[in-house]
Amino acid sequence: PRSGGKNLAVKGREKTNVAMVDEVLKIRVSKDVCHVDVVFTMQNVSKKVETMEVGFPLNFKGELENFRATVDDVEVEG
Repeated sequence: PRSGGKNLAVKGREKTNVAMVDEVLKIRVSKDVCHVDVVFTMQNVSKKVETMEVGFPLNFKGELENFRATVDDVEVEG
């Protein structure tokens, strides 16, 4: 089921200079399992450094397997 979405925002503020500039989503469905590969490309469109919390997917109740997150091609804790 769809889990809904959420606008990007810096905690405590409603606006951010970070924009999602690209999204690539691939879903492979078989009888027993669903594989989801997604790449979100985010860009800070200002010169101001921002720290923000992001999450995927929102309200997901299951367990993620083989989850990886990277920032500037460097893997970070997910």
